[in-house]
Amino acid sequence: LQHRVESLAAFAERYVDKLQANQRDRYGLLMKAFTMSAAETARRTREFRSPPQEQINMLLHFKDGEDEEDCPLPEEVRQDLLEFHQDLLAHCGIQLEGEEEEPEEEATLGSRLMSLLEKVRLVKKKEEKPEEESPAEESKPQSLQELVSHTVVRWAQEDFVQSPELVRAMFSLLHRQYDGLGELLRALPRAYTISPSSMEDTMSLLECLGQIRSLLIVQMGPQEENLMIQSIGNIMNNKVFYQHPNLMRALGMHETVMEVMVNVLGGGESKEIRFPKMVTSCCRFLCYFCRISRQNQRSMFDHLSYLLENSGIGLGMQGSTPLDVAAASVIDNNELALALQEQDLEKVVSTWRVVAFKSCPMLLAKGYPDIGWNPCGGERYLDFLRFAVFVNGESVEENANVVVRLLIRKPECFGPALRGEGGSGLLAAIEEAIRISEDPARDGPGVRRDRRREHFGEEPPEENRVHLGHAIMSFYAALIDLLGRCAPEMHLIQAGKGEALRIRAILRSLVPLDDLVGIISLPLQIPTLGKDGVLVQPKMSASFVPDHKASMVLFLDRVYGIENQDFLLHVLDVGFLPDMRRPLSLDTATFSTTEMALALNRYLCLAVLPLITKCAPLFAGTEHRAIMVDSMLHTVYRLSRGRSLTKAQRDVIEDCLMALCRYIRPSMLQH
Repeated sequence: LQHRVESLAAFAERYVDKLQANQRDRYGLLMKAFTMSAAETARRTREFRSPPQEQINMLLHFKDGEDEEDCPLPEEVRQDLLEFHQDLLAHCGIQLEGEEEEPEEEATLGSRLMSLLEKVRLVKKKEEKPEEESPAEESKPQSLQELVSHTVVRWAQEDFVQSPELVRAMFSLLHRQYDGLGELLRALPRAYTISPSSMEDTMSLLECLGQIRSLLIVQMGPQEENLMIQSIGNIMNNKVFYQHPNLMRALGMHETVMEVMVNVLGGGESKEIRFPKMVTSCCRFLCYFCRISRQNQRSMFDHLSYLLENSGIGLGMQGSTPLDVAAASVIDNNELALALQEQDLEKVVSTWRVVAFKSCPMLLAKGYPDIGWNPCGGERYLDFLRFAVFVNGESVEENANVVVRLLIRKPECFGPALRGEGGSGLLAAIEEAIRISEDPARDGPGVRRDRRREHFGEEPPEENRVHLGHAIMSFYAALIDLLGRCAPEMHLIQAGKGEALRIRAILRSLVPLDDLVGIISLPLQIPTLGKDGVLVQPKMSASFVPDHKASMVLFLDRVYGIENQDFLLHVLDVGFLPDMRRPLSLDTATFSTTEMALALNRYLCLAVLPLITKCAPLFAGTEHRAIMVDSMLHTVYRLSRGRSLTKAQRDVIEDCLMALCRYIRPSMLQH
């Protein structure tokens, strides 16, 4: 079996070389032909413009015996594959139809005479031998396959074989004699070829995988845990992990890491207070495993039920969790998003309601103030739901409607500010969260806890610290982002679909328009220079940031829309234009590469400017606000000259300027 697989891999390598050489020759001849029409050129170059998988399918279409005249490959190249196929079938013990009759039909007269003489010679030899030896000669096996088959059949007819294990082994061996092709078919999906340059990395990867599997059967202690985490990290740092996603799946790495995580979670320890680092490492590995291949996503999607059952693990801590793995298994995959069942989404919402809207024991144990709910955990659930309802820039209508219905049935999921009666509203909640972020006593662990950490040296690194104010803002931003993506598409609204109109009305009732405009107009902290010339910039993980505003802009666009010129100019005046001016003040060598400057560029080019481009027709007839419109044009133009913009961001700014210039009167562009 190993020899057959290796022979097949070696033949494939040689055969693909022939295909590529033939392709190069045909492409060179095609490029020298200058007399073809555009339609003929498109037809004859379709092969070379297709993806690699489609190219190989077109080239090997002849193997099914259909449309051979349309195959671009020469006869000798096609014949090589057919001959290898026949040899492979013969080695697997497959008798080809007409195999014995064809030589007789094609044989010449001389070959027929020689065959007849050979038969006569054999008959004479048999007649000369004693009659008692003829039965032995007739029953003598002609091959190892016949010997094994005759022996096993004879043993099965005897009475001395009584062991069930022996009987099972005998008939398994007998079955293998006639299942060579089936064995090969089952082995090929598990076989993988690598280039010599990847040999060392592959051996290192297999060594780490073997180490992990060997540790599964031992009692886990601190030393074994560190060794396991190190091995998982080494696999993720191996370049073969990213270059060969199919190999990772063929080796069953995700199954092994899942088994590690199941063993840790089933250990009986408290899942809230002591979140094992092992689970974080396993979840981080599985998240990367999903990101490197869509087929890998499908493999992890099969474990979705288990991941959702353990979705409450580690919500109050930094690092990957089982819920993050569940989200990674469906992100940007329309097929898997549609494969989600309503009970899967209901399980997410129900678990989110139980876990996220009560005080987190893990944070309380670390000295954080008790705010009555856990905003850190809610954001992860919202991310999963967002990936389920919005894929590749389009809303998945079926999932979006289900999510809105589930959330309406469980108003606790909207957080204290939006849960209905007694809620303070979105704008008030964000303003209160900003005040919390500015007060260290309310934003982090208490003073006593801090003193104990200073005394015993237990202060955690900044990336592991939870800032409650920022967490609250991020939760509501993620919630508004999810609700905005659940909004029905505009063509359904314009068609008057009843369900679409009902969903939009529900979403509008949750968040008033004034709250959205108020949040968009909130000021942002920008970097400054201290008295001694040291750069002072706000912590992006602890303050109100442009990403929080981006969610509000998305909700404003998809749920409310901007159809009124006066409203557009009002939002531009109080919200968009001040945010456009802030990057201009940061466009210096010192400030242009700060996190806030880059975040502002992303916010403007991903949320604000595309919306202005979309609303460009509303700028027609704005002569009564000529000063503000002129200021906006100059600001957008100056933005296009920013030193830290990417090419995609410059393209967005240019598109915005071109759209505005189509509708603004020339007299307003004279400055």
